[in-house]
Amino acid sequence: MTKKLKYLAGLLMFAMTMTSFSYAEKRDAKAVEVIKAMSEFLGEAERLKVKLNDTIEKVDDEGQVIHYSHNRSLMLERPHHLRVDVTGDLEHDSVFFKSGEFKLVLWDEDLYAETETPKTVTEMLDYMSTKYGVRRPAGDLLRENIYANIEDEVEIRYLGEHLAGSHVCHHIALRGEIMDAQLWIDAGNQPVLRKLVIVYKDLPEQLRYVMNVEAITMPTDFEDGLFELSTDTLEEIPFRPLETKEEGE
Repeated sequence: MTKKLKYLAGLLMFAMTMTSFSYAEKRDAKAVEVIKAMSEFLGEAERLKVKLNDTIEKVDDEGQVIHYSHNRSLMLERPHHLRVDVTGDLEHDSVFFKSGEFKLVLWDEDLYAETETPKTVTEMLDYMSTKYGVRRPAGDLLRENIYANIEDEVEIRYLGEHLAGSHVCHHIALRGEIMDAQLWIDAGNQPVLRKLVIVYKDLPEQLRYVMNVEAITMPTDFEDGLFELSTDTLEEIPFRPLETKEEGE
């Protein structure tokens, strides 16, 4: 596995996951209601198309906090198809998933890695996270039941109706042992996520992740070939499970 692929795997591990929360004192009924409404609304969609931008806040070797930004497009066709395209300061890559075939492409290096996974998107997300440490920003938006992915111990508070860009949103705070998060969920007719902030408590090299959802739609169809990848001009490199170490590491 190249250094770039190992870096990406590490970066994606910390991008977005509510499953890491494991500490709580209370859970507001209003906050739970709003998250469940979002979970049900997005979970019932056969297709989702999401455009977002995000910023990762990291501490460099000089001890200075540096911001790195990315644009991401997610195209989901349940239950078996997913494509993610990323451009930005640290990444220029894509994920192609089709019925148990997972491919990660590093466009700047003309490299790709391929592995077999379970056949549904939700099962694939769990499998890639557990075996390879690959987690995508906004990954929980792709699950059929977002609320069920939050552990019972997580503290959830409702903060009121606040703005995320031009959208009036339900502002919700989640508190965990190793990270805190805030969600801005649209207060209009479509309860979709508009903004996410994660603050890491135990990663001194990475302090905060901020995601803004530019658009989220439910297309009636996707163009042919969207989830297909031609590898004719790409060199294949292997995925390595998390527990595998190269000699000298």
